[in-house]
Amino acid sequence: MFISGDHDLQVLLAVSTFSAVMSVFLTSWVTSRTLARLFVVTRSIRDPAEGNRGSDEYAAPTKSPRWRRTNTLARQLAEARAECWSRSMSSGEN
Repeated sequence: MFISGDHDLQVLLAVSTFSAVMSVFLTSWVTSRTLARLFVVTRSIRDPAEGNRGSDEYAAPTKSPRWRRTNTLARQLAEARAECWSRSMSSGEN
């Protein structure tokens, strides 16, 4: 007989158990690392979009002329929107 009940089945059970444990461990590890990286990416996109540029990562660019120009344009756009909105409300349009 090719399979010995005393030895081969125990080895098969041990290898199967080890494979299952390693699969669960590696899947959990990869998932946690991926979620952590996605959180970092999401935060790095959300913070500047919400105007939170005060951390060390964003402090230097906010002092550059390009950022000042961008902030000036954003302020002008907000003023134009407010003016357009106030005009439409005063003329009775909805």
